[in-house]
Amino acid sequence: MLSRRIKTLFSQPYTAVTQLVVISRHLNDDQQMRDRDMSYLSTEAKRRHDVCIVGGGIVGLATARHLAIRHPSLKLAVLEKEVQLAHHQSGHNSGVLHAGIYYTPGSYKAKLCVEGFHAAYKYFDENDIPYNKCGKLVVATDPDEVTRLENLYERGLQNEVKDLRMIDGDNIRAIEPHCVDLK
Repeated sequence: MLSRRIKTLFSQPYTAVTQLVVISRHLNDDQQMRDRDMSYLSTEAKRRHDVCIVGGGIVGLATARHLAIRHPSLKLAVLEKEVQLAHHQSGHNSGVLHAGIYYTPGSYKAKLCVEGFHAAYKYFDENDIPYNKCGKLVVATDPDEVTRLENLYERGLQNEVKDLRMIDGDNIRAIEPHCVDLK
């Protein structure tokens, strides 16, 4: 699935991405310290690049994609030390998209979280990437948590989180029968 996600990340209709060069070489720690020879790079990779992005994880690849779309004439390179892209944290990501209920209203985190949430689903739909939009159930299980839950709900409303709603015990148990909650 991850390889499909990466291939889709660089799929058409963005023809500018064809200028992207991904350089990958697995080095263990000893080799990194003593191996400074660049002869393993292809002629294509040795050419001058306008931008070189270090790291072929989700952030590096998303950055490269964004630059390629916004600036089609740029010559881009993504450098990755592992044998495959997204080998570390990106490859172990849970795949959960956060809606924006936890961030302070008006903050960049809140704004970017909500925008990113919607942009991701739009991208999935446009590129026929399957997903399961199952939602999230946040419950208060003791009296101290009720106020925190209400604050999260208010934050979500202020951050314009779509499909956010406060439900009662019967509706909660309709979603998750084993949930014991106060609100």
